[in-house]
Amino acid sequence: MDVEDIDPHLCTHLVYTFFGLHQNGSIAVLDPWLDLEDNWGRANVRKFNELKKVNPKMKTLAAVGGYNEGSETFSMVASDTDLRQRFAVSARDFCVRHGFDGIDIGWEYPGQRGGDPAADKSNFVLLLAHVKQIFAAAGLMLTAALAASQNQAEISYDIPGLSQHLDFINLMTYNYNGGWDVASEVTGLYNDLLENESKFDENTAQLIVLFLERLQSPTCLVAHNGNRFDFLILKKELEALNAQLPDATYCIDSLPLFQTLDQISTQQEKIAQENEKNELADLELTAISAMEELEGKQTTMSQMQKLNETTPRRDKINEHYKRALRSYLDVTPTQETKETPKQSPPRSKRQLFPDAHEGPSGADIPEPEPAAQSSSGMKPARKRFRLCDIYERSFGEPPKCAHYAEGDVKALLKCAIAHGPNFVAYAEEHCVRFSDFSGKM
Repeated sequence: MDVEDIDPHLCTHLVYTFFGLHQNGSIAVLDPWLDLEDNWGRANVRKFNELKKVNPKMKTLAAVGGYNEGSETFSMVASDTDLRQRFAVSARDFCVRHGFDGIDIGWEYPGQRGGDPAADKSNFVLLLAHVKQIFAAAGLMLTAALAASQNQAEISYDIPGLSQHLDFINLMTYNYNGGWDVASEVTGLYNDLLENESKFDENTAQLIVLFLERLQSPTCLVAHNGNRFDFLILKKELEALNAQLPDATYCIDSLPLFQTLDQISTQQEKIAQENEKNELADLELTAISAMEELEGKQTTMSQMQKLNETTPRRDKINEHYKRALRSYLDVTPTQETKETPKQSPPRSKRQLFPDAHEGPSGADIPEPEPAAQSSSGMKPARKRFRLCDIYERSFGEPPKCAHYAEGDVKALLKCAIAHGPNFVAYAEEHCVRFSDFSGKM
C-alpha cells in the first residue's frame, strides 16, 4: 500500500516508523530513498504529512527507535546532559523541517539489550524532560512506545516519572499476539478478534494493575454510564481472575456528573438573567427619582419658566421626561404607581464551585423544574446526555469516531477539560473507591 492510500480519517494520530539515532544525539534517516525526495527518492515523509491536508485535525508523529535500533545508543545519549540537549534540538528541528507534529520515542528497552540496567530507568526520565522543554516551546507533541509486559516494565520504566513529560503513552500490546495464535495458522492474519477465547485475560489484568500502581496516587477511572456498564464489567472480569486494582483507585460516572453540571449552569444562567432585569429596573428607578428630585427644585422650575412663558403642568413635564429617559435607557417601562416599587429579595452571593477543591454539595444542586410547554401545548424535546450529545453542545460539532474506544476516550477527555475545575470538583466529592463499587449508585 502506498502512503497516499492511507485513510487520514481512520485515526486521530498516525506514526511514521522508524527513524534512527546517531551517537552524537542527532536524528538519523534510515532509508533516505524511501523517506526523502532527494535523488529521485519516493518522498514518503512528505506524502505522509500531506495527509493532513485531507484531515487537518489528524496529527502525525515520527517514531525514533524501534527494535532494530536497539538500546545501546539510546543509553549513551540519555546518560549525557549535552547529548540529551542535542537530541531534543535535533528532534525539534527534524519535526519542523518535515512537518511532523511531534515524535514517538521507541527505546526498546531501557536497561536491556545493551543498555545500562542501573541507570537507564532514571536517565530515560531525564531525556524526556529535556525533549519536553524544547518541544513545549515549539508546540510539538512527545509520546513514547512502552513495553506492555510486567517483567519488562519493572526493569525499564519509572512510570510516574515518564508520565510527567509525555502527552500520552503507546503500550505495545500487539506483542501479546503472534504466530502462536490459532486463528493465525488458518488465516495468516494476526487479530485477536478472530479468537474465540476471552480477550480480558491475566495479561490484560496484570497490565492494568501494573500501570495504576506506578501512577501518582490516587487515581480515578472515568467512564460515561460507567456505573451501569464499564465499571460493572471491569469489576466482574477482575474478580474472575482474582485480581484487584490498587487500593487508592477510585471511579466516577461522568453521566450524572454532566447532568448535574448542566443543571447548575442552567440555574446560574437564570439567576444572571433575573439579576440583569433587576439591575435595569433599579437603574430606571434611580434615574427617574433623580429627575423628579431635580424637577422639584425651585431653581430648576425657574429656569424652565425662562425658556417658556407658559410652563406646562408638572404632571405633563414629569411624563415627558420619563418617556425621554426610558427611550435613552432602552428599557421597558415599569408599572406606574404612587408607591415605591418593591425591590427583589437579595440573592445569595455564595458561588458554586468557588475553587477546584470545593465541590457542589447536595444543597447546591437545583431541583429539576417542571418542563415548560410551548404555545402549541407540546412539551419541549428532552435534553439528552449521551457522550456525543454533550460533546456536540460543548464544541458545536459531533465527535469523530464516536462509539469507537479511542474516539470515545478522546471525546470524554475533551469534555472534561472544557468543564475544567467544575468537573474535578464534582469528581473529588462524588467518586468512590473502586473496591467499594457495587453498581447501585
